[in-house]
Amino acid sequence: MTCVDVIGIDMPCLDFLSRIGQLPHPNQTTPMIEYSWQGGGKVTTALVALARLGAKCGIIGGVGADMPGRFCRADLERHGVDTAQLTTQPGGETSLSLVVSEKKNGGRNIIHHPGNLTRTLPGQLDREYIQSAKYLHMSHPYEAERAAIRMAKAGGTKISYDADYYLPETWALIPEIDILVASEYFYRTVFDDSRYEENCGKIQKMGPEIVVFTLGGKGCVGADQNGYFE
Repeated sequence: MTCVDVIGIDMPCLDFLSRIGQLPHPNQTTPMIEYSWQGGGKVTTALVALARLGAKCGIIGGVGADMPGRFCRADLERHGVDTAQLTTQPGGETSLSLVVSEKKNGGRNIIHHPGNLTRTLPGQLDREYIQSAKYLHMSHPYEAERAAIRMAKAGGTKISYDADYYLPETWALIPEIDILVASEYFYRTVFDDSRYEENCGKIQKMGPEIVVFTLGGKGCVGADQNGYFE
């Protein structure tokens, strides 16, 4: 099988983004400055970004047969992401979000419809496909993701994990992860101080070669084989 740079596990979603001056009061309207429809999902977005940079990527997951699902599949294919392992669930509703950003205060408001899709199960995973990748990228510690990690490790594929929030199940996976990118929320749950360099080193000793903590407007901190960086 042809080698893939990165394979991700995710349930793609659709975002309708609208930029306005500020939110209107009840029973009032406000004009849109600009708007767009965009595919979403943490892992899905990363795969598209990588594909646009020239990497060969594929996705494992599912979408509905509805308009958002068709949009997500077409958008991934338009950017060159392999969708052979992206199933379509008849009658399923793909996750949909209305994202409104305000020019006045730089804030963002999200109205979310989660959909009703069934997540990928371990028995649906293609071991050969997973082991064809250099990296397996994920953001949740669900059963299929844990099974995929075992398959990937057995074939020499490295694990990349994007952690929005701290979960005990995610923490248990740390020794299996090669690249950990985690949020400030994750950091604050684990550590109660700002000794970033020391704490990145602690996580590295648990297994990951690369550790990055994102700090919102403050940027990020991290450590790799070359040492600590901000």
